[in-house]
This record gives sequence, structure tokens and C-alpha cells, in this order.
Amino acid sequence: MSGLKPQRMGVIMGQEPGNPMEVEGTLNPAAARGPDGKLYLFPRIVAKGNVITELSEIYRAAKEGRGDLLIVSDDFHQAVRVTDEFSLDLVTDVTLPGVIDDITSEIAWDVISKKGRAIFTTGDELKSLGEIALKVRY
Repeated sequence: MSGLKPQRMGVIMGQEPGNPMEVEGTLNPAAARGPDGKLYLFPRIVAKGNVITELSEIYRAAKEGRGDLLIVSDDFHQAVRVTDEFSLDLVTDVTLPGVIDDITSEIAWDVISKKGRAIFTTGDELKSLGEIALKVRY
């Protein structure tokens, strides 16, 4: 390790106040350098209702192929029992029959296999939304 320590310098991009198409903020902007050498940012703006934070709703949206970007806290794990095609029961005893010991991996696979992206993070940025969030396509 080089001894370098990253330091947050500030926010470089955020939502436009009052714009309903940007009310949930900006997630994971893409960046590219132009022929002029300048860095160009391409924001992924999130409209109201396009971010899901409730686990069973995230599971359903991922199964339906609506997941665009899944963000999961590295330390988040949740055991569940799948009760039907789109429903989950949270459980604490992973030794029970039919229990998936951590549903986040399955959700991530569903998002990725349907051309979405999944990010597992240790950053604090997700904490305002909870431990897991899904930006949906529609």
C-alpha cells in the first residue's frame, strides 16, 4: 500500500432543485474524455419512484428484469424463504428447509443477467437509503 488516503473533496454533481425528473438525485455518473482532453460527466438522473429500497420489492423488480443498478452495502446479508414467484419472508434461522441464507447474491445475479449492474460497497453514500437499493429502468 502506498500510504495514500482518499479524501472526499465535495459534490460535483447533484439534482436540479424543483426538477421532478431529478428528485432522487444522481447515481454513478459515467465519464469520458473528449478529443479536447476535457472530462465529461454523463449523469444517471433518478426520477421519483425509480429507486426501490424495500427488499421484497427489489426482489420482484429484479425478477421482472426492471433492475438497472443494484447497490448493496458489503455488510448486508438477509436470509429469506421464497413464498411464491415474487414474495419473500425474512427469516433468522438459516437451517430451516427452503431458506436462502443470503438473498442479495441471487438478486444481484438477476439484475446482472438481465443487463443491469450490481455494486457492493463499503461507502457511506448508500446509508441514507438503507442497506440495499435498486434503481429501476421503469
